Amino acid sequence: DAFFSGWKKRTLSLWLIFLSASAVAWGYSALRPQPLRVIFLSVGHGNAVVVRSPRGKILVVDGGKWTRGPDRYNPVVSYLRHIGARRVDAMLGTHPDADHMGGFLNLMASYPVSLALESPQAGADGMVYKKLREMRRYISNRSRRQE
Repeated sequence: DAFFSGWKKRTLSLWLIFLSASAVAWGYSALRPQPLRVIFLSVGHGNAVVVRSPRGKILVVDGGKWTRGPDRYNPVVSYLRHIGARRVDAMLGTHPDADHMGGFLNLMASYPVSLALESPQAGADGMVYKKLREMRRYISNRSRRQE
């Protein structure tokens, strides 16, 4: 009882109050519905948009340019790591230009992607687009095997 006398007892009480309040605040924020978030990323000349649903589903619309070197230098991959994403539910390429689709190469090398959608535009024959089509086939085959 001598150990918990005076200031030690008050300090322990304050710590217990602080930890209890922190647990309540964390529980409230974790259970509260999250808003729909639409983030427009700066990717230089090109586009990249990340949409995060209230349930945490992630859609990436266009991926910006392909980034040479480690995938962590890609703005889309970097942002997804920042928000703690573990997977991408869908990615959508609006048209087959390298400055819109190239970053998908980095994205698919860094995250599992459940669904890859592309514009019906024909005539894309660049290296980035061909590589994307190969990776997309791999995703489709992998998804079929998991079902």
